[in-house]
Amino acid sequence: SSTTELEPIDLRAYWRIVRKHLAGIVGLAIAVGILALLMANSRTPIYTATTKISIEQVTPKTIGLNDLSYYSMRNYPGTQYELIKSRSVAEKVVENLRLWEYPYFDAPPKPATFSIAGLIGLVRGEGVPKEKLSPEQKEVRLKESLISMVQGGIRISPIEDTFIVRLSFSSPDPKLAADVANEVVDAFISQKYELRYEELQKVSKWMDESLGNVNKKLESSQAKLQEFRNRESIVNIGEGGATDFMDQRLGLISSSLLETRVKVNELRNLKRQAGRFKDMSMDEVLNNQSIYKHPTLSELKNKEIETSRRVRELANRYGPKHPKMIDANKELEIIQARYRELIPGVIRGIDEDYSIARQNLASLQREYDALKKEVQTINKKEFELQKLQSEVESNQRMQELFLEELKQTRMTSSFEMDKVRVIEPAMVPGGPSAPNKNRFVMMAVLSALIVGIGLAFLVEYLDQTLSL
Repeated sequence: SSTTELEPIDLRAYWRIVRKHLAGIVGLAIAVGILALLMANSRTPIYTATTKISIEQVTPKTIGLNDLSYYSMRNYPGTQYELIKSRSVAEKVVENLRLWEYPYFDAPPKPATFSIAGLIGLVRGEGVPKEKLSPEQKEVRLKESLISMVQGGIRISPIEDTFIVRLSFSSPDPKLAADVANEVVDAFISQKYELRYEELQKVSKWMDESLGNVNKKLESSQAKLQEFRNRESIVNIGEGGATDFMDQRLGLISSSLLETRVKVNELRNLKRQAGRFKDMSMDEVLNNQSIYKHPTLSELKNKEIETSRRVRELANRYGPKHPKMIDANKELEIIQARYRELIPGVIRGIDEDYSIARQNLASLQREYDALKKEVQTINKKEFELQKLQSEVESNQRMQELFLEELKQTRMTSSFEMDKVRVIEPAMVPGGPSAPNKNRFVMMAVLSALIVGIGLAFLVEYLDQTLSL
């Protein structure tokens, strides 16, 4: 068979190699462990102080729930964390604690000791004085470095499904770590109050200025309205104003004009027949129906028709000598006699009546045209008046709106702040959080054992190769 069989792994051979070089492997591990212990003891211990705070978002009372979108609620915690780590908060911490006066930072520098890191820094040119600074410049640089230290040393870890956040700060000085952690919270809360106050001041100032402008517009519009009323001498008559009053007058004159126009037409027709009436006998004139269109005779004609109808009705009931029949026939004779009295004068006065009617018609037409122009003028004035009144009402509504909003802003906005509460203040840590000496030494010893075993196999392999 051409298949090559793999040789089984001989673990006992490997164990023999380890036992052969066991002393060297153990010695390397012990040496590395001692070195790691020395390095761990030489490192500056770091202390971490932690405080717990609750940050809850408050829904403003002046807006609806829909105004807080899902994205604004989701991004709210991250925004607050960045505000906590902002430079402005770090500046407040440095100023409030006066960190540049802390013994830890104000202590004189320790004499330099030999180290590999120091040697490398010396080669790079670090630690060599570059320039001389005045005390003020030194203090400014120290404050800047302290601000950067505080800003970069803040650690935030939110607790899942809660509003609670762990805020930590690490420092070689345990008391400094606790002071900075607590002061960061105080500075953050103070900053929120200051920002809210500035915001309210800006809003209030803007609303005061806007209200002042609205008041000026209202006063200006009211002055224009009053000046227009005085100039045009506008007086309201009833609820409808002057327009309704003038419309009523115009309607009455229009009715009179129409009646006069009909009267003129009737007299015109009579005037055309006046010459023929003079040549007719009285009976012929009485039988001509056009004569009865004269205003003087038309009313008498209506009375004659009514009396004739009544005579016919009485004739059906009574005899000719009945008193009612006698009275009715007598009344009809009086009307006919009245015709004979009036018709000669009517025929003679047709020309004069026609002339008077035309004069009345012309007078009514002139009055109607003048009143119509006056109504048009009043309509224009009322349109301008309504325009000015609408402007005044609009400015009044705007003023009321601004006053209400300003009142609501001053009464409720001061309470619409996010709730930031300290759950657990930071305490001075009892022990360092770094370095973890046990872990560091154990990892170093474990790494040395692995390296030692690897070197043992490498030496054994080289021995076998050279022996061949």
